[in-house]
Amino acid sequence: EWKARIERAKLEAPQGENAHYRELETEYQGEKEKFDQLLEKVAKKNRELSNLQRKIDGIPTRTELVQYEKRFVELYEQVRSKFEETKQYYVRYNTLSETLGFLKKEMDLLDSIHEKCDQVLGTKAAEQLPASIEQTVESLGRSVNAARNKLETERKNTQALSDVCTSLLTKQRVYYASMKEFQEECDRNDSLKEKLERLKSKATTTAG
Repeated sequence: EWKARIERAKLEAPQGENAHYRELETEYQGEKEKFDQLLEKVAKKNRELSNLQRKIDGIPTRTELVQYEKRFVELYEQVRSKFEETKQYYVRYNTLSETLGFLKKEMDLLDSIHEKCDQVLGTKAAEQLPASIEQTVESLGRSVNAARNKLETERKNTQALSDVCTSLLTKQRVYYASMKEFQEECDRNDSLKEKLERLKSKATTTAG
């Protein structure tokens, strides 16, 4: 009903008012098009901001990086501990295997001596038994010397590795101390930034 009244009013209105109405309508349509274009630009900017925000959210913060580092250090310590445990098992196995080998050689040697003694006792070959035993003792002496040399080499290697380990532990302590100092400075920097932002906000409010 009101729409009908408006249409009648338009028809009944003087010619000048109709022209003025059409002019306002044209101006309105032009402003509406500009407004729609601005809305489209704003929507586009909002999409760009959303994409940038997602990228920013994907970047870990300093606190998250510190947490990641701590977790990696914990995992490294676990792996290192398991590696050392496994290494000890291997070393123990190798040691027992070598000990077993020496015991077998010793048993074979004793069996051989006992067998030869039974064979040569009461015969002329008994005179050669001391010389044969002496050769066996010399062979054992060479084996002992070789084992001692190997032991000395292993001791030197152990000492060298111990020196390297001590050096690495010193570097590790320096690293942890530096990381702690760095984190404290980062926290201090964040605190100063927050204070600065509060001062800026306060100054802006006062100026307003």
